[in-house]
Amino acid sequence: MSMKIIYGITKSNFGGAQRYVFDLAKNAWAAGHEVAVMCGEGGILVEKLNKENIRVIEIRGMKRDISLVEELRSLHFIFRTLYEEKPDVFHTNSSKMGGIGNLAARLAGVKKVIFTTHGWAFNEPRPFWQKIPIKILTWLTILFSHKTICVSEKTKRDVSGWPFVKNKLIVIYNGI
Repeated sequence: MSMKIIYGITKSNFGGAQRYVFDLAKNAWAAGHEVAVMCGEGGILVEKLNKENIRVIEIRGMKRDISLVEELRSLHFIFRTLYEEKPDVFHTNSSKMGGIGNLAARLAGVKKVIFTTHGWAFNEPRPFWQKIPIKILTWLTILFSHKTICVSEKTKRDVSGWPFVKNKLIVIYNGI
């Protein structure tokens, strides 16, 4: 049975998370699913997807750096796109796309929202006062997903004690 799948990631460079999205999109497309990737503008990921004839939905202004105005624009764009496209699955990657994208997907009524974490932003070296809001936003990202894929047992353990998330977490190692 063919599904309509949209993958989402913040940046369109070609690091580990982008490679993961590229591989998933390429294999899902080869398996006969309708596939698109939603990401920030330009970049090697966009070029590689275009070469594979995989549809790209570029989000103007979507970058790693935080800007309240750009985040609201991105939320509106993602919501509108998902509402119009009506995918069976929206699979997000990266903290920003996970937070904004999962909220937009739930508001748009997407049937299955999956988030893959490649590591938690609250584990990065930051001042304590920054880690508190990051943990709250991370918790909301997991809550807005139907399932959160953790790439290691440690990644899962870092959040498994949080309220209402235990049954949403699954470990799938990269490459499997």
